[in-house]
Order: sequence, then C-alpha cells, then structure tokens
Amino acid sequence: DLRTPAGRFVVKEFRYDSEDRSASLAEAAEFEYGIWQSQDLLLPEPVRAADGRLIARLPGLGGRELTVRVHRWLDGRPVPVPAAPRIAAAAGESLAAIQQAGSRLGSTPAGSLHWWGRDVRQVLDRLTDAALLRPGQAAAIGALLPRALAVVVAGERLPGRWGYTHSDHKPEN
Repeated sequence: DLRTPAGRFVVKEFRYDSEDRSASLAEAAEFEYGIWQSQDLLLPEPVRAADGRLIARLPGLGGRELTVRVHRWLDGRPVPVPAAPRIAAAAGESLAAIQQAGSRLGSTPAGSLHWWGRDVRQVLDRLTDAALLRPGQAAAIGALLPRALAVVVAGERLPGRWGYTHSDHKPEN
C-alpha cells in the first residue's frame, strides 16, 4: 500500500522473476491493461511508468534488481471462508470472462502448464496457515501431488496451440 499526493497505489514485486520471463510479463500486463480499458471487468487501474512500460525494473538492496508493476488502489473486502455460493459464482464468472478475453489474444505454439517456480507443498503450507485447508486436507492433497504432476507433464506433451490464461490464484487475491 503506497500513499502519495496522487492517490493510493499497490506495488507488486515479481519475486520469482527471471530475464526470460520479462517479455511474457510485459505481454500479460498489456493484456490486463486492455481489459481495464474495456471496462468488461472491474480491475484496479494498471499504472504506466514514465517511459510507458507497465513492468519496471528498479534497483534493490544488495545490487539486486526488482521487477515491479503498479496499480491504483481498489477498495474491496475480505471474502468469508468458505465463500457464499453467490460470491463463488461471481468469482467464477469473472474468471470465465478473463479466459474468454485471453482466448481472443491469440495463442503460441508452445507453453507450459507447469508455471509455478516453487515446491507446491509450500503452497499447501500457506493455505493451511491461512486456515483455508485443514492439516488433514493438506496431507491428502500432498499425497496426490505426484499423480497430479504426471497429468501436467502428459498435458504438456499434447499437440495443439496454447493460449494465455490468468493463472494467478492465491490467497492474497
């Protein structure tokens, strides 16, 4: 949360960024900007840097560069867990609209279903810590991970074209 005379903003750091992802991050940011401009979905306004880019690289501590983007603040409220059916349905409709918009963006001949950069068990730990999963549920899901990963690997071998999807589902959202 960044408060300035020009308003309230959110700065998002891409902690798991790598140089080979910078083009795809910029493309995804432009896609989101287009969605915001169309007003098809309620989104926080993406803010361009002085040079016009939506993704910026800034100097960080210890000489490490940070990859960031900025959005205008959009007030909201926490969703109760579990979510009421109407809230879950509205979230599903929003995700469907994002997927439909992404399908108009075009596709590339290669892609990956294995987009995450860390051990999925860490995600289960975060979900458990946030009380979104009970420890027994996390253990049961963890036992299924090797089979699920096999499905992901098999899916990546399928012929065909790949399209952009949002794939940013996490407790903070």
